[in-house]
Amino acid sequence: MIRPPGFRGAAFGEAAEGDLRVDDAVRRVVAGQLGISPEWAFVTQIHSAAVVRATEPGPLGEADAIFTTRHALPIAVATADCVPVILEGDDFAAVVHAGWR
Repeated sequence: MIRPPGFRGAAFGEAAEGDLRVDDAVRRVVAGQLGISPEWAFVTQIHSAAVVRATEPGPLGEADAIFTTRHALPIAVATADCVPVILEGDDFAAVVHAGWR
């Protein structure tokens, strides 16, 4: 279990590999501390080159990267021994689960 500094009460580590469906209470705590919506867009990660576009919060299927052009839509990937890559432009944001596969 991991408790990031500054996230008192939030814990990560119970989800299955590549699965970001965290407990709703944890999501609310993290969202509150970051000042974002607790409704995130996320994927089931499969160590692939698949990319999906997020237009609404919730599960988006199998992929390892998410991009959105919707302002203020939280997008998230989970990482352990892989690298999270965050991209941002004037009209888009993206997160990538960059793994060794």
